[in-house]
Amino acid sequence: MNYIVRLIGLCFFINPALACDVIVSPSIDEIQNAVDILPSSGGTVCLDQGLHRLTQRVILPSDVTIQGKTTDRDLYRVQMEGSQMLSEPVFFNTSFHQSASSPPDKNITIKDLVILRGLQGINFKNTKTVSIDNVEFKYQGIMSIAIRDSQTVNLLNSKFSHMGQGNQIGAQAIWVKDSSYIYVNGNTIYGIWKHNGHMGDGGIEFYDTEWVWAWENSSSSVGVSPYYVVRSHYINIYSNTVDTVTGWVFDIVQSSTNVSIWDNSAINYGFGAVVVGCGSNEVEVLSNDFLGWLSGSWRPTGVCPGVNIESNTAQSNITVNWNTVVGGAEECIVELNSCP
Repeated sequence: MNYIVRLIGLCFFINPALACDVIVSPSIDEIQNAVDILPSSGGTVCLDQGLHRLTQRVILPSDVTIQGKTTDRDLYRVQMEGSQMLSEPVFFNTSFHQSASSPPDKNITIKDLVILRGLQGINFKNTKTVSIDNVEFKYQGIMSIAIRDSQTVNLLNSKFSHMGQGNQIGAQAIWVKDSSYIYVNGNTIYGIWKHNGHMGDGGIEFYDTEWVWAWENSSSSVGVSPYYVVRSHYINIYSNTVDTVTGWVFDIVQSSTNVSIWDNSAINYGFGAVVVGCGSNEVEVLSNDFLGWLSGSWRPTGVCPGVNIESNTAQSNITVNWNTVVGGAEECIVELNSCP
């Protein structure tokens, strides 16, 4: 049996027998009202087919799922509009402004929909488990997904395109900081740019994270670095494809350790396929196909198309083997002076 709940003149359908606890019809700012009527134990808010317009961010508490009614994500669109279009995230969480010692929000899931515009599509902090699955992100101002201080993060089967709208410093598809156990799989990233039409900063960035697995993702036209790793540890990047990058494909810097890069394929990159520097060590680069430089691109003097190791790095702790490299050396030592 379907139950109808009326709240502040709005109509929601509640069906306790199905996966959807509340079904929201397309309108303006109804998603937050649907979340607010869920019990303290949480629940699932399903979006009905159409465009769900927002004039303010949606704030999610623990144990809440936002999803389309079916897995056909193109039918369920959420769009930030008005003055908040490029100044607020679309989805936020209740623990964001709490201290790190506060209990984290638990088990927030977003899946099977399209998120349009917003400064970020998702901006979560202090969460126990975040799951993003089968979501398309378009036209965000700075980054599509920003997550920090979280314990388990699943970023799966999603699509990212046309980032950096109106942004002067570039953009990222995925940005994760101070978090652990990050799983990034099956995503497609295309078209990260700055406000002036040039490609933006990067695709996937990890800062101060540990225990990361990124595999079977596809990136093209993503700016400086599809994979940027800073002060992070136990990082596994494998079986990914990259095409057309203005800088490095894999940028491993600032004392990152235990990084494994294997079985990836990259072509049309501006600098080298890999740079290891700023004190990073215990790095393995194995069995990758590095298939050639981007035609006509400027690159620093001495850079090779394979693995570039900055001279200040512990070179004895870097393993480079069984890579296919087109256009030059598999490995070289470089003086880049790029460490902060």
